[in-house]
Amino acid sequence: MAVNGNFGLKGTREGFHLDQVLMERMLITGIRVGQRRHFEDMLELMALHKALPVLDAGHFKLTELPVVCRHLQT
Repeated sequence: MAVNGNFGLKGTREGFHLDQVLMERMLITGIRVGQRRHFEDMLELMALHKALPVLDAGHFKLTELPVVCRHLQT
């Protein structure tokens, strides 16, 4: 995390990418079953910094996350 509060996370081994597009606009990609804990940690970090992901070609935004979480439940 940068001093100015901006952050980016790329976790190919964890099964997801969180790429900073613009300040407070994020893309979430590649969420897979089995990565729920990493996903929850990522959401907490995003909420802490009021990051707002955007919807773009298969990416998810916060209003769609309940559907994503339901899919991830095992």
